[in-house]
Formats: sequence, C-alpha cells, structure tokens
Amino acid sequence: MSTHFFKKNSKKRKKFPISANLRALRRLKQITLKQLSDALSTNYESFRNYEEGDHTPPYKILIKITNYFG
Repeated sequence: MSTHFFKKNSKKRKKFPISANLRALRRLKQITLKQLSDALSTNYESFRNYEEGDHTPPYKILIKITNYFG
C-alpha cells in the first residue's frame, strides 16, 4: 500500500487570515452566515468558503464586507 495518500491528506490546509476576522465580525453582530450572505448579495456557499478560509474573497466582496461592518 502506498503511503503517498496518507502524507498528502495529513497536511493542514492553509487558512487565509481574513477568515477568522469574518467569523468574529459576524458573531459580534449576532447574525447567521445566511443573513450576512443575503445582506451582501453573495452566494452562501462562496461566503462560507471565505469564512472557512478555503478561498479569499475578491476585492469587490471585500468592499461590500467593509461597507456592511463599517
């Protein structure tokens, strides 16, 4: 059996620094991920990926986030 599979999957995912801040801001306002994605006219799954750190939001979305949280 090859050990390549286990080595590849044991690596930690690289998280984007903005993800923790997005989650903290959302929780501070006491809103759900669905409410925030609706308020920003953003796809729920995309925003979930931003918050999980799987993807970094494009500048257009970052501007919406900044305007929303002031």
